Amino acid sequence: MSNLSFRTILLASVLAYAGNACAQADIDSIYGFELKVDLKATPVKDQYKSETCWAYAATSYVESELIRLGKGEFDLSEKYFINRDYYLQAIDYVRWNGKKDFSSGAEAFNVLNRIGDCGIMLEADYGCEFPEYWELDKNISTYINSIVSSSNKPLTNAWTAGIDAILNSHFGTPPAKFDYNGQSYTPIEFRDFLGFNPGDYINFSSFSHHPLYKDFILESRDNWDYCHYYNVTIDELTELMFGSLEKGFTVLWSGDFSEDYIDDYLLVVPEPDTLHTDLTGTDRERLNQSDNDDDNEADDNDGITKELAITPEIRQIAFDNYETTDDHCMHITGYLTDKNGARYLKVKNSWGEEMSRNGFIYMSEAFFRYKTLNITVHKDAVPTDIKNKLNL
Repeated sequence: MSNLSFRTILLASVLAYAGNACAQADIDSIYGFELKVDLKATPVKDQYKSETCWAYAATSYVESELIRLGKGEFDLSEKYFINRDYYLQAIDYVRWNGKKDFSSGAEAFNVLNRIGDCGIMLEADYGCEFPEYWELDKNISTYINSIVSSSNKPLTNAWTAGIDAILNSHFGTPPAKFDYNGQSYTPIEFRDFLGFNPGDYINFSSFSHHPLYKDFILESRDNWDYCHYYNVTIDELTELMFGSLEKGFTVLWSGDFSEDYIDDYLLVVPEPDTLHTDLTGTDRERLNQSDNDDDNEADDNDGITKELAITPEIRQIAFDNYETTDDHCMHITGYLTDKNGARYLKVKNSWGEEMSRNGFIYMSEAFFRYKTLNITVHKDAVPTDIKNKLNL
């Protein structure tokens, strides 16, 4: 997932929203949140000026999984996964003769793919200053495009070493081996020592342009690794989310985070009359007209934002019209209810603890239904009826 300059976008949105939005304490007082599930997560990190939310969200997710599996609490190196993903994406780009996108963005599941083929490294052994990603992107792009356009064919094997040289100049060279508790490990050996199996994790999504209960490749500029997602109904996706949390499994989330009504304390989907979108002739407009006949029920909602009812049709239209885009990844660690019993997700972001609720955001069920592109869960969190439908 990509979110270049996302902090700037969000902060601008918050400033615009500030005139009619409550501060965090006021929001909590109005909504009367009650925490129902709060699963263990490692400390919030800061992805700096990069499009690497995918790496931070997924690494946090893996760290929580290691805690759940009884392996202990670890601080894993996001930079190692980013380094290896850049390297493999660059090779893929050349194989496609430059006919693909190339950037630091990726799907969150790429971290699990990199664990499978490159292993795991600790932050203590591969944690250095953040590079300037714009410079890194430019340097690698220039290099691999020179390989693609070169008249010297066939290519030798030497050009791949050039990718590593650029990466290492920006990130520092990852050690071939590192020590943990007096024992030396390669990244692959450390993965096996931890007993973490990326094959135990399953991706899910929900869109009507693909058959239900089949897997498909998500149409995303960042899905260079061709991650597959099982297609279920939006009701099933939602209950899979909340059911996983109730069973003790955190969830990896990818979706849209670009709407101008987003607030960094609470993610909700206001009814259409408050959305800054031309809704003429749409299901949203018809829904809004019927709701307006109810004597302005929002006035009787004790200050809680009245949200749009999300249908599969509304969700699909937003995806097809590029209103729901592939731009952020986060780690869901729990859920709450408001005083009316509505459900909200507790979401760990990667913009540092100074943002939002010490680095966490609350997401309404409607926002999840509307703006989620995909989630990743452990196979043991998947209900039997969904497994049967998918022949898992």
